[in-house]
Amino acid sequence: MPAPMENDSGSAPTNADALDALARSCRVALLRYARSIVRDNHTAHDIVQDTFLTYLKKPPEPRAAKAWLFRVCRSRAIDFLRRKHPISFGKSGEDLEDFFERQPDRRPSPAENADTDETFDILAREIEKLTPRRQEIIRLKFQAGLSYKEIAETTGLTATNVGFILHDTLAALRTRLTANKLSS
Repeated sequence: MPAPMENDSGSAPTNADALDALARSCRVALLRYARSIVRDNHTAHDIVQDTFLTYLKKPPEPRAAKAWLFRVCRSRAIDFLRRKHPISFGKSGEDLEDFFERQPDRRPSPAENADTDETFDILAREIEKLTPRRQEIIRLKFQAGLSYKEIAETTGLTATNVGFILHDTLAALRTRLTANKLSS
């Protein structure tokens, strides 16, 4: 068995060291995920902080840490909604802002902007029509960048089920998007 890596002080890594590395790698994705559920930046920060504090108290197996963090974050966010608001995954499209924030490096023309805006609007409306579970799987895959296995661990589904739901949802969205664009 290989010896544990040392930290800056020359000693074996601690839970805090592991948390620091994990926080650097997925903090932003956790914030986006929490914000997409609770729709409040301040609350999302609190939820993510609580998630990391939970990690320090009871760290998971290192190989499952990322999915564990998302599962705890999800649980904390849903708990918040249950306490403060009726469970709702929204109809406003605000939770889709992060989903679409990846923009190309080049500046598009005004016509390209209009077409892209129209496409995103159509896609946002179609995503809003999905069941909450399908919306969540889309968020976890494309906002948080989780693998099927990590999504499965987060949601309690099997990886095969996640793959099926994601494939089926994307195919349906592609068909609806094409139909909407053709009818425009």
